[in-house]
Amino acid sequence: MVAGYTALTVRKIVQTQLIPAEPMSKPSPFATLEFWAWGAVFVASFSVAYVNPTALGTTARTCLPFLLASTVLGYMVGSGLPSGVKKVLHPIICCALSADLAAIAYGYLSRSGVDAVLGDYLTKAPSNPGAGDVLMGFLGSVIISFAFSMFKQRKVVLAAVAAELFSLVKRHAAEIFTSIAIASTFSLYSTAILGRVIGLEPSLTISILPRCITVALALSIVSFFEGVNSSLTAAVVVLTGLIGANFVQAAMDKLGLNDPIARGIGTASSAHGLGTAALSAKEPEALPFCAIAYGLTGIFGSLICSVPAVRQSLSDARKIARIYVYRHIFCDYVSVVIRSKRVILYPSVLTTTKLAPTFHEEAAALQQPAGEQGTDSVVLLELAFDHLVTQRTKCL
Repeated sequence: MVAGYTALTVRKIVQTQLIPAEPMSKPSPFATLEFWAWGAVFVASFSVAYVNPTALGTTARTCLPFLLASTVLGYMVGSGLPSGVKKVLHPIICCALSADLAAIAYGYLSRSGVDAVLGDYLTKAPSNPGAGDVLMGFLGSVIISFAFSMFKQRKVVLAAVAAELFSLVKRHAAEIFTSIAIASTFSLYSTAILGRVIGLEPSLTISILPRCITVALALSIVSFFEGVNSSLTAAVVVLTGLIGANFVQAAMDKLGLNDPIARGIGTASSAHGLGTAALSAKEPEALPFCAIAYGLTGIFGSLICSVPAVRQSLSDARKIARIYVYRHIFCDYVSVVIRSKRVILYPSVLTTTKLAPTFHEEAAALQQPAGEQGTDSVVLLELAFDHLVTQRTKCL
């Protein structure tokens, strides 16, 4: 919503005319021969791996053919499902289910366990690749393929004297860069604030900050922070993409975002690659803008998160959210002085409150000598809040 409406607003300001996009053909469905071919690969390689787990040298290389075939077959089956079913069971989900079922079956039959098989799926070792490593090797080709769609959207504008070729990015630079910058910043800070409002632990909040950025760049972004869970980051990014792939078109229809630029940028800046693939399958004219936003959103997010001041502000946003919630719960019950992210309790609070004696002792222990900064605001506010709830008493 933020990216789409920003693009429309900037369009009205700069008054850029949208040239109708070139019609693009949709991809053809998979042939029956492809199903039989991959099915034969799966059965043959699964049988070989069951008989001899190290037939190709290592378990990862031996499991590679049938795990790869199960993943591809899952996508083929998912792509052929009715559109109504795809809204619930996206082809990417079919991929995961198919690969997991194959891993579970082989782990059970070979008695190696499903964890060992999944470990062989993505080894990240060039000398001992798994099925996931092969698929990741095509990522660069997939990104480059976006350029072909962008090339088809080129426009030649004839003038009185000469002809000038305007690239898509140059023509709509104001809408693209402004909406991506605002949407990326909004995504990071809204996630930081809402994570604290709903009570997530700080490490979990940081781990899901780049949820709207593609996995590879999201993992590099969270590496700037301490105490993060990169596995959670990857899972949340994929989940965000799946939600976007299933519901982004219906959401934009309800919001009245019918402009291809707004739909393309809004989808890619919120649901990255999975949203881009889902939208381009039905709306090829929006693919160039999806591709541009897909790359620039990750780049812009990585750049701003590499700035220490921005990382600190994201951490402060979590604290501000917690203080804001507490303030509305018992702002009349505790007297504090906020001094540059720190808080010092009034002396009267320690002497006149009706809280339990343990509160006075703990608060006094946290207090710093006169003239020094007090302890962290969140610590004291949480302390007061806990006593407020448990003792059912009020702080003056």
